[in-house]
Amino acid sequence: YLTQTVQKFPSVVILAGSALAALVFWIDPNTFKDEIEKLAADQGLILHLDGDLSWQIFPNIQIAVGEASLATPASPDTASAELLRFTQAQLAVALKPLLQKQLVIQGVKLSGLNANLIVDKNGVGNWSKIGNQTKTTETTPSGQSNAKQDLGIQKLQLDNSTVHYVNAQTGQDILLKNLSLSGENIQLNNTEFPLRLSSEVSFKDAQQNLAADIELNAKLQINDTLDNFVVNDGDIRLSAEHSNAQAKLSAKTRLKLSATANMKDALVWSLSNLDVQDTSLQYSAKDGTELKLKSLDLTGTVQPGGEPGLLRLQSELSYSAPKQPVINTQVTLASTLSIDSALNKINSTGTVFTTSIGDETISIKGDAQATIEPLSYQSSVLLSPANFRKIAKTLAISLPEMAEANSVSKVGVNATIKGDDKLIVISGLTATLDTSTISGDISLPLGEGKLTKLALNIDKINVDHYLPPAKETPPTSSK
Repeated sequence: YLTQTVQKFPSVVILAGSALAALVFWIDPNTFKDEIEKLAADQGLILHLDGDLSWQIFPNIQIAVGEASLATPASPDTASAELLRFTQAQLAVALKPLLQKQLVIQGVKLSGLNANLIVDKNGVGNWSKIGNQTKTTETTPSGQSNAKQDLGIQKLQLDNSTVHYVNAQTGQDILLKNLSLSGENIQLNNTEFPLRLSSEVSFKDAQQNLAADIELNAKLQINDTLDNFVVNDGDIRLSAEHSNAQAKLSAKTRLKLSATANMKDALVWSLSNLDVQDTSLQYSAKDGTELKLKSLDLTGTVQPGGEPGLLRLQSELSYSAPKQPVINTQVTLASTLSIDSALNKINSTGTVFTTSIGDETISIKGDAQATIEPLSYQSSVLLSPANFRKIAKTLAISLPEMAEANSVSKVGVNATIKGDDKLIVISGLTATLDTSTISGDISLPLGEGKLTKLALNIDKINVDHYLPPAKETPPTSSK
């Protein structure tokens, strides 16, 4: 039986090959031009296939497309605008419908894609009409009506592509080069599908420039109007360099996240899971100040308009400045953060920040609330007592010479700080200075010619300890 099967196998191969060859000669792929362009029209797009279509039968049945362009239709207020152009495409099609001269696209591969996404001065994107066409109703032979189905793609692949985004309102210019993208079972109906992306990215506006390399693996959900996005199991590897007139920042990181973003009326986003791993940052200012963070890890959630989320951060830090030795330390921060949906009000509770300078540990605890517009803020701060004399020595800060050599060796603060763009008020102040306790209130008006108001009480203090040491008077000789 096995021998007979092997002997018959070449005949099966020849028969299958003959069937495919017959298909190639029997069905002219150019007959599907109108249908392919109609599929695009159903999504509110104008597709122009400039060249002839041809068959490819390996590794599966595909229609090869030469150069083509995609545009949005004209309206009473706007002209037709080209969205993208590509040099080559392959459309994988289902065999069974094809035998009945019906086209069912199962996959798309584009090469040499060049897309231009433009937001005009009114804030309207040239892609906004995609998927917004009125759904027509078709009547079946049985009299039942069925709405047209959204276009879905079983496989999508881009390579050697470029995407350019320009926003005339904000002046932002974003360019993605050497873009590679692949996805499976892509549906614009909030059905989850996997997506992989890598690209070189540049961003610039009037104030800054950014260059980056990015790799992304995630599961996405996108709606048919392209204004609601859900990212699950996102894994991003990023290296970037940012610069402006004052400084330069370089970074390398790996982020794992789950997020949502809605852009229907205004941008509303949330990070239900954020995990930043193996991150390094280097900040270099024009004045010579340099800050380095390495082995930085950040975990937590940020949900504007949602429940407060706990953020935890730890990192190794190195700091240097002109005429100052390098400081190496560990930094930890924990805080429960809530933000309103308009990103205007921020509330931080249970904040704990610790670091060390030399062998002295600095610990700050507190809560804070802030409103961006109009500006106002309030915070409670507790600085645990620390030896500021040692800290100053480590930082190469020269303190004034004092009569008491151990002065300023115990400094702590507990206070409430309130303010806006005109005034800073420190109230409920309790400060420790060595063996003294200072309490009271301080008012600091902002602006020239304004007087600072102090109302302080000191339980006890030896002022002589903080004055320069008395100069020794040489003894007078008696005659």
